[in-house]
Amino acid sequence: MYAVDLSPVPLAYAAFNARRLGVGGRLTPLRGSWYEPLEAAGVRQLAGVVSNPPYIPSTEMPGLQAEVGR
Repeated sequence: MYAVDLSPVPLAYAAFNARRLGVGGRLTPLRGSWYEPLEAAGVRQLAGVVSNPPYIPSTEMPGLQAEVGR
């Protein structure tokens, strides 16, 4: 498994939680944006992707692109 994030803090939490749950050896944290760190690590194909997008306050929803608001 790979965990990708631009910020080191969420990556540290992900690594800590993986170790705590006994799967630390199966997680590779990578710092960067989207697919760039995976590509740099030599990853060419993924079996699946799970995303935790940023939370957007409902007051900002009307000003977003339609596909983002959905």
